[in-house]
Amino acid sequence: MALGARLLLGLVVGAYLAATDRPWLFPDEGTYLSEAAAGEWEEGHGYSAFLARVFDVAGQSAWLPKGINIVAGSLVALVVYEIACRLMEPARARVAALAVACWPSLVLWSVLVLKDTLVLLAVLVVLLAALRVAEGEWAAIAVGVLALAALEPLRLYAFVVASLAVAAPLVVHLLSRQLRRALPLALFFLAVSSLLVVTGHGLFGIGFLSDNATVEQVAIAREEGSRGDTGFAEPDVRDKRDVLKGVPRGAVYAAVGPFPWDALSPAARLLVVVELPAWIVAIVLAARGARNKGFRALLGSSSALLAFALGILAVLSVFEGNAGTALRQRAPVIPVVVCLAVLGLGRNVTYSGSSALP
Repeated sequence: MALGARLLLGLVVGAYLAATDRPWLFPDEGTYLSEAAAGEWEEGHGYSAFLARVFDVAGQSAWLPKGINIVAGSLVALVVYEIACRLMEPARARVAALAVACWPSLVLWSVLVLKDTLVLLAVLVVLLAALRVAEGEWAAIAVGVLALAALEPLRLYAFVVASLAVAAPLVVHLLSRQLRRALPLALFFLAVSSLLVVTGHGLFGIGFLSDNATVEQVAIAREEGSRGDTGFAEPDVRDKRDVLKGVPRGAVYAAVGPFPWDALSPAARLLVVVELPAWIVAIVLAARGARNKGFRALLGSSSALLAFALGILAVLSVFEGNAGTALRQRAPVIPVVVCLAVLGLGRNVTYSGSSALP
C-alpha cells in the first residue's frame, strides 16, 4: 500500500508538472539538482553530494532520485510497523503503519527530489535500533550507528537530537534498576557518543551546541526563513529576549503550521487542507494515548521516540522561521504521534515487546 500510494502520486505529480511546464514542485528541488549537476554545494548540503554520486552512476535525471525516495518512503512504513510492534499488539501496529503509509505529506516528500524521506528513514532506523538494543539485540548497535552516520550529512541537527535521544531509555532503565537492559543501551550510547566526537560535534553534542545555539545563529536561521512566502519569523534578533519572544509563535508553527490562510501555493494549500485536520485529530488521540493505562509500562521503551520528537519540536520552535519548511522538517515527529494516537484509540493496550518480522 505504501509503495502503491507513492507510485500513484508520483504519476500525478509528473503529469501536473508536464501540464504546467514546471521543472519541479518546490524550489528546494531545483537547488539540490543544480548543485548536484554542477558539483558545487555548500557545507551541510549532503543531499546534493548524494545526488551528484547518483548522477555519476546513472546520468543527470531526476527520476532515479525520485525512485530512491519512493522506495525509502515505502520502507518507512515497514520500519514504523516494526517500531509499533514493540509498543503494542500487531493489530494496532498495522493501523499505525498504514496511517504512515498513506500520510499525505510523507507520501508527497517521497515522490520529490527532497532529502526529507531519507532523513525520516534514517531517524526511524535509529529509534528502532534503540528499541532492539533495549531487548538485548546487540547487533542493532551497529545498525543504529550506521544509520546515524548516514543521517549526519543529511540533516545535522536531527543527527544530534537523535544521538542524544538514545540516552533516554538508558536513563529510564537505570532509574528503574533494570541493569540487564541498561548494559547494551550503555554500549549503544557509548558508540553514539564516539560517533559525535569523531564527526567533530563533541561529547554529548557540546561542540555542535556551542557553534549553533547562539543568538547569532538563531538570527541567521530566522532571517533566511522569513524570506519565503510562508515566512513567519521576525528576523530582528539582537539578544536572548528576542530569541525567547519568537519561541511561542515558532512552537505553534512547528507543531501545527502552516495554516490554509497562510501565503501558500495552490498545491501546498491543498496539502494543508487535507492533512491539517488529520494531524489535529492525531494530536488529540496521542494526548489520550499518553493517558492510556498501559502507557506507563511503555515509557522505558518509547522514551527514545518521545525524546527525539520533543527535541525536534524544540529546535524548530527556536530556529524555524518558515511555515512551509517547518511542515517538512516535522516529518520525523509524525510517526511518533501516530503511534501514540493508535494507543489512544482504545482504553487499554497490550505490550508486545517483540517483532512480528525476523
